[in-house]
Amino acid sequence: MSAQFDAIVIGAGHNGLACAGYLAKSGMKVLVLERRNIVGGACTTEELIKDAPGFKSNICATDHIFIHLNPVIQDLQLKSFGLDYIDIDPMFFIPFPDGKHLFLYRDVDKTAKEIEKLSPKDAKTYSKFAKDWIAAAETLAPAFFAPPIPVENLTELLYKAGDGEFARNLMTSVKQMVDENFETDYVKGPVSWLGCQTGFSPTDPGTGFIAGLFMAIHQVGLKRPRGGSGMLPIALARAVEHFGGVIRTDAQVKRILVRNGQTYGVELVGGEQIIAKTVVSNADPKTTLLKLVEPQHLDDEFRRKVERIKVTAYKLKVDCAVKNLPDYISYPGKNIQPNHKASQLICPSADYLEEAYHDAALNEHLSSKPAMWVATQSAADPSLAPPDNHTLYMWAAYFTVEQPKKKSLQELKEEAAGRALDTLAEYAPNISDSIIAMETKSHADLEQMLALPKGNSMHVDPSLNQMFSLRPLPGWANYRTPIKKLYLTGAGTHPFGGVNAIPGYNTAHVVIRDWSRGS
Repeated sequence: MSAQFDAIVIGAGHNGLACAGYLAKSGMKVLVLERRNIVGGACTTEELIKDAPGFKSNICATDHIFIHLNPVIQDLQLKSFGLDYIDIDPMFFIPFPDGKHLFLYRDVDKTAKEIEKLSPKDAKTYSKFAKDWIAAAETLAPAFFAPPIPVENLTELLYKAGDGEFARNLMTSVKQMVDENFETDYVKGPVSWLGCQTGFSPTDPGTGFIAGLFMAIHQVGLKRPRGGSGMLPIALARAVEHFGGVIRTDAQVKRILVRNGQTYGVELVGGEQIIAKTVVSNADPKTTLLKLVEPQHLDDEFRRKVERIKVTAYKLKVDCAVKNLPDYISYPGKNIQPNHKASQLICPSADYLEEAYHDAALNEHLSSKPAMWVATQSAADPSLAPPDNHTLYMWAAYFTVEQPKKKSLQELKEEAAGRALDTLAEYAPNISDSIIAMETKSHADLEQMLALPKGNSMHVDPSLNQMFSLRPLPGWANYRTPIKKLYLTGAGTHPFGGVNAIPGYNTAHVVIRDWSRGS
């Protein structure tokens, strides 16, 4: 049976499409298979809110940061395929309960001057903190754009990034780090929240490292695609097709075909078999290796290791169609202002974040006072809402319920959405009367819609024991699998998830290298 394609990519998320783009550009005959009727995975823009036509919401990703550190946009000519980014500056607006506020700008010195109004000492400390981490990120960058180096060599690289402080920070919690560096909650709060974006407690080891890496935002800025996050995968899909690749939507893979320890294609739901020399899965590692690969093709011990990969449910997402923008007490105004174009962080202190984490963990529910990432994207991009109306995006942490006990998940979800709105209303009281319609998605909704494990867009928790050469498993962090010619890509592989396309970039180059060697 002859191969119809050189490579099949399962899943048209942005990593899968980036990988396919590079493979097609190298001359390989590539097919991308997507289970939904649109491309994009967790990076789509759709009319999600029932009874609110014309309001477009991003399904998960909103702010694009780390993708601007890599060459994907340039290499795949994405600007020529309709990708146009809007610079968001100030990047973040943080309101506080005492009526004060803080803006974080792309420029470090400008941000320091903003902080100086609240704390002259923290202004100086933040400036040095951010610049040191930017320099460290530049040193660490090569380790992200290749299969991960062994853990034992990571410390050496971190020492090169500084005087040993960065090696220490790998194991430091963000709570400890902000307490050691800053004196006020005005800085501790937002820095802690940046370190806990993936569902961690601020006291968890490694969150300090994540927060530090986020300082690279001062180097690349915060940007959003004009037309919504979905414009990135649309541009990537156009690039794939431009370089000769084929994309099929409404094509769900049932199983990966394996013979004698090597893949030879896939079978779709419905029975169609497609033969290929190589298969790359952009599905999460557990789905790929436990569901798409039949049990007899992997030994029991390896399967047990895959089963132990930790994936946590941690957030609730609320999309609203609104008549008016939030009128913040600390920065009044309903008309479009800089705070509306920025992402709005609700996290007034590190202690607040820690309390939110433990509250949810104890109650299997959304925190009474959740930390939130809020965005009113239509303020910067009017194409996302009808005239004189706006979109409101909130994702709230921590929503940890997995197996409801006393109430249904639907009841808990609705109650949690109310808590999220109530929390925002403490800072912007007008928001409750501004709602036209809203749509709430729990982890279960995101899992069903996007095949995200527990609704987690990271696919695999980015905890220290599942990062670098341990991601997703020790010995299998180089994008290869025990099955020959079957590769993994996506958020569950090195270096991490989010909108960055680095896993797709890295996997493609591993596949191309193996292909050229005939291995």
